[in-house]
Amino acid sequence: MRDFNEEFKTIDLLENSDAESRGIDSFALGVIKVERQARKLFTFLVYQYPCFRDVSPAALRDLLFKKRIYSSGILEGIDRIAPKTVGDLIGAEHQMLFNTVKRATDIRNKIFHGQVTNQRLERPELFAYVHDLRRWCNLLGNAAEGVFGYDGFRANSYQETTKAGLVARLKFPIHSIHDYEKLLELLKKVKPLKP
Repeated sequence: MRDFNEEFKTIDLLENSDAESRGIDSFALGVIKVERQARKLFTFLVYQYPCFRDVSPAALRDLLFKKRIYSSGILEGIDRIAPKTVGDLIGAEHQMLFNTVKRATDIRNKIFHGQVTNQRLERPELFAYVHDLRRWCNLLGNAAEGVFGYDGFRANSYQETTKAGLVARLKFPIHSIHDYEKLLELLKKVKPLKP
């Protein structure tokens, strides 16, 4: 099944290990997987614009790097560009899973910044988060593969789609790298995910 299983292989190894930190390590890695998939879907969609055929992917990556956009901005970017929103792609479970993604991101950010959370999450609760994060990625990946021709897991997101008609259905007008920079400026203003 796609590159999804390979993407989550490390988490599977952690969960099935006897490492004391397997709960928190799996949890943190699960949040990273959600963010990485979103970024790769966003950059894939951006690369579909004909104006980028002669622009190196490195230039597009550098511009995205310089803008320092939160994952919430990347999700907003997908919604602004794609013919279907992330919510439409995920379907009926979107709101429940999005709430989980927001909570998990907030907890992970506190942990990464050395702050104490008031959650006192035990390993089974951390694994439950990981299950939902995996579900989010799986639903999004399956739907994105069908609509865009890319699931957000394959190695190179800077590739042309095989889906006929996708380019004509992209919603945000981008005709140059300056238009892309304007979009990134808008996305930079999107606040971080908060529960």
